[in-house]
Amino acid sequence: MAPSDPEIKVLPDPAAIAAEAAERIVHAADEAIALSGRFRIGLSGGSTPKALFQLLASDAYRDRIDWSNVEVFFADERCVPPDHAESNYRMARETLLSKVKIPGDNVYRMRGEVDPRLDVRGGLAALGPARGKYHLFAAPIAGKHGELAVFLQCSR
Repeated sequence: MAPSDPEIKVLPDPAAIAAEAAERIVHAADEAIALSGRFRIGLSGGSTPKALFQLLASDAYRDRIDWSNVEVFFADERCVPPDHAESNYRMARETLLSKVKIPGDNVYRMRGEVDPRLDVRGGLAALGPARGKYHLFAAPIAGKHGELAVFLQCSR
């Protein structure tokens, strides 16, 4: 399969989707860290990513990623404070980020408590050219039926 050809994989249930995504993220993290010294991932909210985050934080996966070289961004967030029950950041913090050895400075949350137009500028600045040559993102996107897509992009 050529690198530009999409891969479509049908999995039986959300647990299988989370397991497949976890394996792909581990592989992508290893590859990105070997190439550039860092792995960047964009996280979403929802029940399927929650299962993925719990799996990545489990004994089976936690030590398979060098979290000290991971940078976490958020693909979406609700306009709520970070401690709100509906905050995607809160869910990610409780299920993954507080359970792995990732430096706090490597987590770039969307500030749901401020005007979104103001926070976009800060997020774009964090991704600027001073951050390095390689950018690798894996963004789990969940639908109401448990679909999950992992998008990987590496550019110079």
